[in-house]
Amino acid sequence: MRLLLDTHALLWWWTDDAQLSARARDAISSPGNDVLVSAATAWELATKHRIGKLGEAGEAVARFDELVTADGFQHLPLRKDVSIVLDPERPVNSFCLPAGPYREPRGAGRRKADLLLPNDQFSVQPFIRDIQWTQAPVAAPARVATLTAIAYPHRMVMTAEHLGYEVVSGVARPDHDPLDDPQLLSRIPADLPILTTAKDWVKLRQRPDVESRAWGILQYGVTIEPAAEFSQWLSARIHAK
Repeated sequence: MRLLLDTHALLWWWTDDAQLSARARDAISSPGNDVLVSAATAWELATKHRIGKLGEAGEAVARFDELVTADGFQHLPLRKDVSIVLDPERPVNSFCLPAGPYREPRGAGRRKADLLLPNDQFSVQPFIRDIQWTQAPVAAPARVATLTAIAYPHRMVMTAEHLGYEVVSGVARPDHDPLDDPQLLSRIPADLPILTTAKDWVKLRQRPDVESRAWGILQYGVTIEPAAEFSQWLSARIHAK
């Protein structure tokens, strides 16, 4: 039998929560059943944990793929309805990884797309969803430092200043830098909280000295504008499939 776990059943299984019934627990643990987990569950866990509705889901969010594999569960393949590619008309770097940001040749991705953004009809507008602090939150107008390994580090500084922080120190490493230099943090005064990106935090959190500092991880998001027109386009395209 194939079982598809919803978000709460999966979290209850991982946390050994009594809300998961004995019947469900037996079915999940039965070697004769295939247990499937959807990518939508990973998204829901991360979203609800971020907004405080699932405070106990922190480990599940951080180790999602590891836990799924350890329990022998399978990822539910999702059928793709629409392919949307965010790609500037004139990128600074059009090379594939590791020399550039593209996972496949740029032209191949553009040819497969149902919609290329931005275009004459829709624009992509970035925004800061929130700042995730590893210790007590630091409110503006505090003095902070920045640490990044991105293509445009000055944008991080501008973002911090726009949020009201005073950036008094910073380290900008080349894009895709592993951020494993043992002396990296010594270049930033010890009393300053450090702002970084979610992308860079994936590497920084592996450092043995990471807990010696207070970190603020900027969580970026984007909107596609005008939102109402884009929603109509997307709905029509999905229903046409």
